[in-house]
Amino acid sequence: MSSAALFCSLSSQSIADLIRPARQAVCYAELGIQSDLAQAVVETGKLAQRAHAKARTA
Repeated sequence: MSSAALFCSLSSQSIADLIRPARQAVCYAELGIQSDLAQAVVETGKLAQRAHAKARTA
């Protein structure tokens, strides 16, 4: 993906691959969400919750 592009086309898998490494927050807006994207958001949320819980107990 070029940073100079105004618009680009990404597959659901590409978007999921961008979401998964997130460790704090993800904001994704679309008319609908496919299952692989939804799963990536759920996984990222669970990881962020665990990291937040660890930080509070440390």
